Amino acid sequence: MSETEILKQYYEIYDEEGRLLSKHGQVEFITTQKYMHTCVNAVGASHHTLDILRK
Repeated sequence: MSETEILKQYYEIYDEEGRLLSKHGQVEFITTQKYMHTCVNAVGASHHTLDILRK
């Protein structure tokens, strides 16, 4: 079984949305978004890419 298939199976049974809605999950989500935007800006991504990431 490939790594992708293993991850898909794991997240099919795991409540990822519920985890991210907790207080700790919100901190993780906001921190991840901050780093994603920093990295995307560092490589000079287009405004369109940034709009997609904001959704």
